Amino acid sequence: MGLSDHEKEILAQLEESLRTDTDFASKVNGWDREGKTAQGDKSFSAGLPPKTKVNPRRILLGAIILLVGLGLLLGGVTQGYNLLGVAISVVGVLLMMVGMYVIFTPSTKGRTLGRSGSFSEKQKERFQERRSDR
Repeated sequence: MGLSDHEKEILAQLEESLRTDTDFASKVNGWDREGKTAQGDKSFSAGLPPKTKVNPRRILLGAIILLVGLGLLLGGVTQGYNLLGVAISVVGVLLMMVGMYVIFTPSTKGRTLGRSGSFSEKQKERFQERRSDR
C-alpha cells in the first residue's frame, strides 16, 4: 500500500526539516551529519550511555552459561516426559535466563555510586556525614 499525496507531502517536509535543521536531527537520533556521535567517534559503543561499557568477558561468560542452559534443556527433552527430564529442562531454562541477564546487564564492579576520589577521601566523607547527622 503506497502513501497518499498528503502523506508524501508531509514526509517530504519532515525530510527537509531533518536536512536543514542539524540541531533537530542530532536530537532525534544522536548523530551529526558525518555519522559521528556526540562523543566524536563512529563506534558501536559510542551510542551507549556514558557509564555503560561493553565488557567482552561478561558477554563470553553469559554466552557460555546460555549454551550450557540450552544443552540442559535439550538433554532434558531427550530424557522423555518424566520427572527427571522436566527437572533438567527447567534448570536449563533457568540457566539460559541467567546467561541473558549476565549478557545484558551492565557490570557495577569497580563503580562508585555518586562518590569519586580515593578510599581515604570516601572514608572522610562518610565520617563527616555521620557527624552531621548527630
